[in-house]
Amino acid sequence: MFINVTFSRYNTEETGSFGDRISGVTVDSSQAELQESITQFVAANQDLTASMNRKKAEQFTEELKELDEIRSKAYRCLKLAALSAIEREEPEVVEAATQVNNIIQRHPSGIDRMGYNKKLVHLTSLIQELATITTVIEQAGMTTQFEYLNKSEDNWSLLYQEKVKASKGPKLKTLFQAKKDLKEAFEFIQKHIEVLYSKNEEVLKPLIAQYNEIIAETNTLAKARQTRKDNNAPAPDAGIIIDDRPVFTPG
Repeated sequence: MFINVTFSRYNTEETGSFGDRISGVTVDSSQAELQESITQFVAANQDLTASMNRKKAEQFTEELKELDEIRSKAYRCLKLAALSAIEREEPEVVEAATQVNNIIQRHPSGIDRMGYNKKLVHLTSLIQELATITTVIEQAGMTTQFEYLNKSEDNWSLLYQEKVKASKGPKLKTLFQAKKDLKEAFEFIQKHIEVLYSKNEEVLKPLIAQYNEIIAETNTLAKARQTRKDNNAPAPDAGIIIDDRPVFTPG
């Protein structure tokens, strides 16, 4: 009735695709008795999707570090641009750059060396103050540097907020558990169909055909991936060939 589902061979992406496709199969009113098991499968697939999309703590830490380095670099670029513009020959550029530099100087000089949260406070304050003189910044030829700083700070802040939100959110299943639950939920659908099949054969045949098509295609993808992996694997060690020719020593 059903093609064998080789869940053990599916990687995370293949399992997720399988779950999405099975969840997307339409069940008409004549198959209403299956609704309970299908609802459980859809819920299990949603749990899997949430687990797949979850960022691990170490991922947050590494990404925050990278974005923090970028905003520090942007801050240093802004400072250097102001000092460079002050050395220009055009009086209007010098005047504008001086005004920008005066605002920068009113804030702590070592912002780029501060910790995450302290840097957030001071950069936000600096950006807000500079945002009131965008015309002056343009006259100083520093619009690109200011926008770079603004964007880099936004990127870091958004990721930090995402990390805080994730830490306060509901506890998600591990990826292993979510995949296991999806497998069991589909097995429940299969058993339910088997129970109903004798009385609803003609009604259930199209549904079984759709499920089998998804199973077959996912099995094929998993097998092809494994074949590519095997073909790219290094050749097995042939062992050390020992030269067994007699060795002659003088004497």
